[in-house]
Amino acid sequence: MDVTNAGAIPTMEAALAFSWKRHEVILNNIANAGTPGFRAQDLPVDAFQAALRKAAGREQAPAPVVLGGMPARPDAPASVADLRFLDPVPSGGVPGHDGNDVTPEIEAAKMAKNSAFYTAMTQLLSRQFDLIEKAIRERA
Repeated sequence: MDVTNAGAIPTMEAALAFSWKRHEVILNNIANAGTPGFRAQDLPVDAFQAALRKAAGREQAPAPVVLGGMPARPDAPASVADLRFLDPVPSGGVPGHDGNDVTPEIEAAKMAKNSAFYTAMTQLLSRQFDLIEKAIRERA
């Protein structure tokens, strides 16, 4: 049995991959804040949360949580492995006179939340690997 394929490690890896991809989408929005006609995008956070709940065996959410202004979507991925196939969706902002709907302040807030999430996941994953290392050293 491979200890890295069991438990929380694959879920945390998927969360890191999702967060990394979302960071790239947010950076693209910020980079195009002055591009006429550009429409901001985001990854479907609710679909990500639903897949994590499903992987953890908690199908029902206490209440729909909306992060970063993303609406709830019923077509959540079937598993955590499906998270790598999530595509950016329009964030639905109100376009300005030039057709651009990027609000730098909103994008900065999304980036701050996403960065905090990424940092938390890296710390949790590091602790999991530390526990595995300690278990191996005790046996040796």
